[in-house]
Amino acid sequence: MTPVKKRRGILTTVFLLLIAAALLWHLFIIGEAFAYRWINPEVTPYMKLEEARLKAEKPGVKLRHQWIPLSRMGNNIKRAVIASEDQKFLHHDGVDWDALELAMEKHIEKGKGGGSTITQQVVKNVFLSHKKSYIRKGREILISLVLDYIWPKSRILEVYLNTAEFGEGIFGVEAASRYYFGCNASQLSRSQAAFLAAILPRPKYYQVHRNSAYIQRKASRIQAYMGDTPLRAAKESVVR
Repeated sequence: MTPVKKRRGILTTVFLLLIAAALLWHLFIIGEAFAYRWINPEVTPYMKLEEARLKAEKPGVKLRHQWIPLSRMGNNIKRAVIASEDQKFLHHDGVDWDALELAMEKHIEKGKGGGSTITQQVVKNVFLSHKKSYIRKGREILISLVLDYIWPKSRILEVYLNTAEFGEGIFGVEAASRYYFGCNASQLSRSQAAFLAAILPRPKYYQVHRNSAYIQRKASRIQAYMGDTPLRAAKESVVR
């Protein structure tokens, strides 16, 4: 065998091994997704990273998180989050292609992101990292389509509301309700639920600036949209 053919053989082998590794990784993630259809992901990779960071930087700050079923979440927080984060949640296939196209145009023009559905945010929180890259975004879209196929919308919303970050070391709507308002998630008023939905894009920042005029205006808009936000569609329901 000539040196050239030998190098080509090595490169081909490496390439095939990389493809096999990528396929195995995606199969593992899909296997996890099937398991989490019934098993609650009590702690996510991002929670672990934040807990380690807090222990190193702010030892006095502890992780706040308590998993609760969707049936123990009031309809106010469900409506507020859908109205704020993903108004087509009950109707799309895990990806809002129109919103994604607009987000890509904004990213090209202004360097801004966005456009992620609730399903995509679950994928990012539970299965992937928060690092931004085109490769991660592609994986996020692929896994979101699979997740929407194997999970009902009620499960997607349940996992999202239990794993979303609402402030430094604050994860899940139950911990957020207790931290900000001293009540359970089932007791949130419309205005309180709208506030929690409003801080979701930048929870650590708005935890500190929770009384800003921007957050007050945004929460008011969300509250206005909540009345028109359904919790049932033809084949899906997030009411339990």
